Amino acid sequence: MGESAAKLKVQPGIDPDLPGRLRIAISRISHRLRLQAQTDDMTPTRLSTIAVVEKSGPLRLGDLAARVGTSAPTMSRIVDWLLQQGYVDRWPDPDDQRAGLIGIAPRGSAWIAEIRTRNAGYLADKLAMLTDAELAALAAAVPVLERIAAESETQP
Repeated sequence: MGESAAKLKVQPGIDPDLPGRLRIAISRISHRLRLQAQTDDMTPTRLSTIAVVEKSGPLRLGDLAARVGTSAPTMSRIVDWLLQQGYVDRWPDPDDQRAGLIGIAPRGSAWIAEIRTRNAGYLADKLAMLTDAELAALAAAVPVLERIAAESETQP
């Protein structure tokens, strides 16, 4: 057991290394899936921005920057590039004409759909290598992971 795992509060009878092992596994899978979408032009931050706009848009620039975790000036440059490439659209905020809203453009929706299909195919290939028992264990774990993910979106 690693020193960091010893400091974690884990329920009795649960492997104290479980949180660390889970973090590593999720990070490795997430990294591989991001690589599916990444190109020289499509940086991880641009990718995250499109995904946030597609899921939660339309958003003001400041709100978008906060959700992606970057500064407003950086987000402005990202949005300008995404606008030029046709991935997002911008229009005036009806509640405040001084502000603008950023929303997903048809090209952005199509691109996100393509990446999701590619990622689902990658995962399907990996699932095909699993035994029936491993598939059953994974299927039982997915609702738990979804719950953790949902709570992670509402809490720091």
